[in-house]
Amino acid sequence: MREWLSGPFFKAVCKVNAKEFENAKQVADHVVLTESALGDQEVAIVFKPRHEWPKMFKFLKLYRDPPMFIGN
Repeated sequence: MREWLSGPFFKAVCKVNAKEFENAKQVADHVVLTESALGDQEVAIVFKPRHEWPKMFKFLKLYRDPPMFIGN
């Protein structure tokens, strides 16, 4: 697992609800990312690259909203 985390890989960000997030955590070979500023809340999952993905991934919505910048 360490090998694929240290190398380049294709990234796709999906926006999911709580149930989809929990279901995705059941898929093998992943790392759950947390955010300390949110009390170590789980905020993302990174999956090991694979040739075939479970069917559920076909139904997740890609996150396409532009980033929000708050500042002067």
